[in-house]
Amino acid sequence: MKKNLRVLRSRGLAGICVAFLISMPHILNGQSNSLAFDARAYGWPGSSPGRLFLSDLDNDAKDEIVVASPRQKKIYIWEGIPANDGQSWIMKDSILLDSRILSFCIGDINGDSKEDIITLSNKKGHNSVVGIFLNRSAPGSIKFEKKHGVETNGSAYHVAAEDLDGDKKTDLVVADFEKRSLTFLCNSTDRGVVSFLKSTRDLGTRPNYLVVEDINADKKPDLIVSGYDDNALFVLQNSTSSPGRISFTQVDKLNTGKGPISCVVDDLDGNKMPDIAVANLFDNSVSVYLNASSLNGQAQFADAKAAISVRRPSSLTSGDLDNDGMPEIAVSSEKDNNIVILKNYSSLHNISLEKINETAVGSAPQYVYIKNTGKSKQPHLIVSNSYSDNFLVLKNLQQKESLSSVDAVVSANSISKQDDLKTGKIYLYPNPASSSVQISFNSSLKWSGHILVRIINALGQEMICERHSITNLITMDISKLAAGFYWVRLSSQGYDVKTLGLVVQ
Repeated sequence: MKKNLRVLRSRGLAGICVAFLISMPHILNGQSNSLAFDARAYGWPGSSPGRLFLSDLDNDAKDEIVVASPRQKKIYIWEGIPANDGQSWIMKDSILLDSRILSFCIGDINGDSKEDIITLSNKKGHNSVVGIFLNRSAPGSIKFEKKHGVETNGSAYHVAAEDLDGDKKTDLVVADFEKRSLTFLCNSTDRGVVSFLKSTRDLGTRPNYLVVEDINADKKPDLIVSGYDDNALFVLQNSTSSPGRISFTQVDKLNTGKGPISCVVDDLDGNKMPDIAVANLFDNSVSVYLNASSLNGQAQFADAKAAISVRRPSSLTSGDLDNDGMPEIAVSSEKDNNIVILKNYSSLHNISLEKINETAVGSAPQYVYIKNTGKSKQPHLIVSNSYSDNFLVLKNLQQKESLSSVDAVVSANSISKQDDLKTGKIYLYPNPASSSVQISFNSSLKWSGHILVRIINALGQEMICERHSITNLITMDISKLAAGFYWVRLSSQGYDVKTLGLVVQ
């Protein structure tokens, strides 16, 4: 690994910014891949930062970074500002809490289309308190106003925001660790007056983390809750039948390693159904579960694949870092002071992840986050380093591909109504097509890894993205595509992208 360091000037409260280039080489099947990041550190003394998010708080088209400092009992807001390379950040404001912060999230509580900040803090011997800080910002002026506080059911560890009952209002759910339960705060805000209807659901285990995500594509958010006592994830399906009455039913229990502390829910195999990866703190591993739910049916998952070794994984996140259409997973290793990148080589109904790099960051990384930022809208990594009193922004230098850059392009004018379209040793037929299309490969054509197939419309919008195992014939369902012209793009590890034209009748 090569690092070219340069120290940037201090910018007021921003402290010292350090920038360096991180190259991540990887050799697989004789092919060389790399991810590159331009990394900058933003720090301030005594902060010991933890959880963080990116969001455009003042609607000026630049993301702010919101980061918690449990030690200082504060939420810090770093304002996004223009920079030569697209965007930088400077400390703008802070929110002082009455007690130590345990968790926080963002969500629009009062329906004004601006992200508010929701905190969860705790005093020893008291119930935890959910704090609502309403966003009063305007472009170029960031301001928050404390408006509400709600006690939870005992000592809690985690809070999340989402519309749980389908009434277009952002509700809250809290993991009540001490009382082995969940607290639901159903949003009943009216005409700007913030209010909630509180209800509790017993779990029988001490929950320490949760994720809100639609698991079975029924357009209702479900819950994935980690159980500290059971070393398990509990899948709770949304059974809410009417606004104002939030209800969830447990439908699955997934055995994890010891100390499940963080999980990410994302479509890892390209079948449009989100899978689960969980960090097992005390087992030094990451476990992955394939979504086996039926569309609109009961949510369920297959047993975990073989765990991936990561020493003291404190958090994980997902995002398409190499622009191949499939999300990678980034894991923070508190023990090794690095970020582990798990490259996604999955195919339909088969999840395959491999370590491609362990990148050194600061001391005791606590939280890692991926967000598309800047003019390029590339996915960047942001990681908080507790013992280094800073967070790192790792700007992704991977170039996005465009249709104009590929080598083999078949124009719409060259497509005739024939059974086969031949381009080299790849055949696409029938063409034109209506309900399905087949792609065949000459047996002499060798591919590395899996084959990724994207179907893109004339406006450049991706309509279908599927990853297939090595085979000489691929059949794809295109019955939901509107009539018109499309690009069919094929890529495989270590090979150039191939593009074919397709007419759908």
